[in-house]
Amino acid sequence: MPFESARFLLFLLSALTVFWALRRSRQAQKLLLIAASVWFYGSYGWEFVALLGLSVAGNHLAAGLVAASAGPGRGRWLAAGVTANLLLLAWFKYYVFFAETFNDALFALVAGAQLHVTLFFVTLCI
Repeated sequence: MPFESARFLLFLLSALTVFWALRRSRQAQKLLLIAASVWFYGSYGWEFVALLGLSVAGNHLAAGLVAASAGPGRGRWLAAGVTANLLLLAWFKYYVFFAETFNDALFALVAGAQLHVTLFFVTLCI
């Protein structure tokens, strides 16, 4: 659901209206935000709901480790949690860009020797 679509505008207005209607119950508002987030991620593909769940579980684990630690250990767990989130973001946001750039650069250097990085990395990860 692209941000500039009428479908997203309808989704946003609906979510904001229900959020406002639930203003007396913070718990209900939180549950609505969770449901809206799952719906939004699911609109791109339901596999992203699993990714969202994995991210939430990782953040919950990191928060627990930060809370249970004392001294410099707290900062290390916090840094590890933030780093994991940034790496996840970088992978999904920039992977295609870097793969295509690498393919184009390789093709420019060695005409006809274009390595299909996407397929290569998918095969490597399996």
